Order: sequence, then C-alpha cells, then structure tokens
Amino acid sequence: DRGLVERRGWREPRTFTWPGGKRIRAYLCESADALLLPPLCPSLKRVDFYVDARAPGLNLALAVAARSEGVRRVIGALLPMGLVLCRLFGSAGGGIVYEVEGADGAVVSVAFVAPRDSYFVALAPAVLAARAMAQGRFSATATGLVPPDRHVEAPELVAYLGRLGVDLVTI
Repeated sequence: DRGLVERRGWREPRTFTWPGGKRIRAYLCESADALLLPPLCPSLKRVDFYVDARAPGLNLALAVAARSEGVRRVIGALLPMGLVLCRLFGSAGGGIVYEVEGADGAVVSVAFVAPRDSYFVALAPAVLAARAMAQGRFSATATGLVPPDRHVEAPELVAYLGRLGVDLVTI
C-alpha cells in the first residue's frame, strides 16, 4: 500500500463478479498499472491486477507453474499445442473489470466487456494515439514518453471500443 511490492503471479486468487452476475476466480499478476496509475491518481493506496485465463484447466496449470520450475519448462515446451487447445476450448470473449474503493469504503466496479476480440481493449489506446499522430492531432506538448492518460480522451476511447463491439458496463 503506497509502495511497490514484488509478488509472484498466479499464487493469490480472488473471486470477482463479472458482468451478468457470474463469479470468476482470477489470479494476481504483474501490470504496469502499479507504476503508472499512482502518479496519475495520488489517492490510490493499492493497485492490483488479476487475470482469469478463461480456458478450462489453464488457471490451475499456471498456479502450479508459479510454484514449480519443472512445470514451467513443460508448459513452455507444450506452448504451441496449448495455444491450439485454448483457441478450441477457451472463451472467445473477455474483458477487463476495474474495481475502485473510495475512502468511505464504497466499491464501484466498471468493465469493458466483449463477446469476442476483447484484446482490442488493450490495443485501442495505442491505435487511437497512432491515428492522432498520423493526422497531426496529437498534442504538441506530448513528446517523449507520454503517460497513458494522455494517449486518448476517454469519450473517444469508449466510442471507438463501442464500434468494435466492446461494451462499457457498470457492475
């Protein structure tokens, strides 16, 4: 809380409510958000990133791999076959849920959810920033490493994702 802490991924599960009321079990993983968000939102006390693999058995395999070098080697060797199996049996849809707890303890959750191609949520800010640069619309003051909150305005991002079939949902 307020400090950067290193923790091995896929060892700390947590249950979340997914849009539509479905409960999912996700696992703590690394994210650049732990470094990028606190300077933008100084009142943040903690930034965690949890992932649900959304493929049968994959969460368990990754949790075991987080504890065993041998299992990590086996998974690495079987990766091409694993990708095929994930495409066949994994979820086509997905998204990202943001859960924010206020100083008063009230929790608000919002999500970007897509029935398929949910990876667009991660790609969209860079795509829109590149378009703006190509069209000469990117801020002249945005030079060097541009913080993520200045890649694209929120209304433009939500509208773009909506056109791609990604919904913004309050849970």
